[in-house]
Amino acid sequence: TGKDLNQGWFTGRASQAIMDDPLRAIYASSFKRTPIHFPLVWDRRIRFVYAVNVSARYAGKQAIPEGQMELMVVYRNPTNQERETIDFRIEEIGDNKQLFTGKTRDERFDSNDHAACYLPRNGKYRICWKEGDTERSKEVEAKELTELVRLP
Repeated sequence: TGKDLNQGWFTGRASQAIMDDPLRAIYASSFKRTPIHFPLVWDRRIRFVYAVNVSARYAGKQAIPEGQMELMVVYRNPTNQERETIDFRIEEIGDNKQLFTGKTRDERFDSNDHAACYLPRNGKYRICWKEGDTERSKEVEAKELTELVRLP
């Protein structure tokens, strides 16, 4: 493809990848232990090669809807700074309307794989979660098109 990047021979077919379909997704092998095993076509019984689903890198990415922004959330343990899975919810500040609930990704997942949702742009939001028995929250003002919020 000359000087053009991301225009390899496979991009046409790869753009048809389906993220949640194991037969139509695209995987990259990983040294990190993940919940997914790399599909080795010569021996499907092998389970010691881990994988990361990278379909989103190739498939036609969904555009962020007009007037919205993508908010991603990551939680790091305050003691060891490792990513952990926690349940969280996002509320709109003012009317406390719940807009989203989700789970953060832990270290088994690719470091760029975060819980994400679309919210109205320029809004003010509260992210709520529990640490042990303590209810915690963090206020966020969504001004950018894409924002990563680090908890706590």
